[in-house]
Amino acid sequence: SGPNDADADALAGLMQQRYGEGHVWSPSRLEAYGACPHQFFVRYALELEAKPPPSLGLDAARLGTLLHAILERAYAAAQDPADPDSVLAAMRKAAGQMFERAPLELGFRPSLLWQAEQDQLLLALETTIRGLAEEDAASRWRPAAFELPFGQNGAQPLAIQLDGQTILLHGVVDRVDRSADGRLRIIDYKTGSSHLEKQDLTLGRRLQLPLYALAVEDVLGMGRVAEGFYWALLKGGPGGLKLSSYKWKEESGPPAAAAAAREHLSRIVENIRQARFAPAPPKGGCPNYCPAAAWCWRYTPGWGA
Repeated sequence: SGPNDADADALAGLMQQRYGEGHVWSPSRLEAYGACPHQFFVRYALELEAKPPPSLGLDAARLGTLLHAILERAYAAAQDPADPDSVLAAMRKAAGQMFERAPLELGFRPSLLWQAEQDQLLLALETTIRGLAEEDAASRWRPAAFELPFGQNGAQPLAIQLDGQTILLHGVVDRVDRSADGRLRIIDYKTGSSHLEKQDLTLGRRLQLPLYALAVEDVLGMGRVAEGFYWALLKGGPGGLKLSSYKWKEESGPPAAAAAAREHLSRIVENIRQARFAPAPPKGGCPNYCPAAAWCWRYTPGWGA
């Protein structure tokens, strides 16, 4: 390492052209830069992917897609989305249909344990539905909307004004709940349970939650967001980050989380446009799915390994 470590200044003009003001950003890609700039460069700027050895069964991405789709259909089909028994009945029906079609539609070869895996996933989904219902009952929230896109499929993007420029974002809000007094809560489902804590927003590794809250308010026009958290689907519980209790400098609550996200957005977008892609292994090590793992001189095995 040295002053020219991962020096890519010659690419700055290309990065500014490719990621100019009209570019519509994905929060997850910005998070990738927040976790490690070199990972963003290899995965998204160079569009390289790691080629894992062939294996049977679902990988993490396909598993997340499947679980999200089952939950969306379950809550949409339930006679009462606030009644966990109603949602569970709809979930079991939706899961049975989707499990049958999953290998063909998601493109994987089931292992001999596929039936057992389905039972485990059903149990995880049941735990999630009952756990969310307990969260709802404790604070009197009621599910209001699911899978709300912005910046895609013809929907308006989220536009954030920063330093005299406009940053556009797209995404899909997994779930929005509403309280009896009209307050809103957003929930973002995660297949894994790592990096869902307050410090992950503070360090710029998780930006989706406050950005999705801004999209709900400013693009979807549903009202003011008072709460939000990540929900780990396989673990069946919330992450440590809650918008209502987050603090950033002199602010607290959702406005503090939005301020932190804005500051990280400004830094990350500027660094990408200036082609600053030096490796920076996250605390706790790198994910084993990083496409640069085979050659990165800073790679340190860690979470996901």
